[in-house]
Amino acid sequence: MNNLLCSVLLVSVTILILIDADCLNYPNVTNANVDNDCGNVVITCSTGFKMVQGLECIDEEWRYQKPVCKPTECPQGVNITNSDAVTESRIFDQVLTFNCSNGINGLTGAQRCGEDGKWIEEQACPVVYRGKYVGITTFTTVPSTNCTEACLKVTQCSSSSSAGSGRCILFEEPIIYTNRPKTLSECIQLCKNDTKCLTLSHTVGSCYLFSVDYTTIETKFVIRDSSNGVIVSGF
Repeated sequence: MNNLLCSVLLVSVTILILIDADCLNYPNVTNANVDNDCGNVVITCSTGFKMVQGLECIDEEWRYQKPVCKPTECPQGVNITNSDAVTESRIFDQVLTFNCSNGINGLTGAQRCGEDGKWIEEQACPVVYRGKYVGITTFTTVPSTNCTEACLKVTQCSSSSSAGSGRCILFEEPIIYTNRPKTLSECIQLCKNDTKCLTLSHTVGSCYLFSVDYTTIETKFVIRDSSNGVIVSGF
């Protein structure tokens, strides 16, 4: 009986070449590609998988067992920046989410297990600047009772709010949201729900969302001090 594994060459942890084998069938290896080139069969594990190749003794000869492609694992117990958590065991392409340790509830980060068994940062923990808020000094005021419609009529307008007495305040990028009666938790959730939001500024009765990071905001706006203020950047 011919054995396809009678002569093999293990090239790497992901590739196995079968040579000099006169067989009718090829091994069915899950999570692998099998390529038959002029009688030589090359088995390559899919991305994110590594080959495990066993040996067994048959008739006083060592024979390779059928190869197995196992998913790459990322290590557990690795410290995470700005978090009290450590990594948990994950396999290729799985995501680990964790709470941040910056003193604000609701801020989370994420890491993904890479194909080489190393953690890839998907979402770093945001940086918190306490006792500060962004002073907004540039805006346009227009007469209108419908601020949403008023904003739509102005090409540069990215957000609007009511100024009372039938007038609206229109803002431009990088401001993408303005609202006064939002709590910090609500402001954070609004930013997390908006893929454009990178930074928020919150103080008593106001929530501003921005499409740029803190470094850029410093060049465009005035950063003011306030015991009730907080800026969170890096969403």
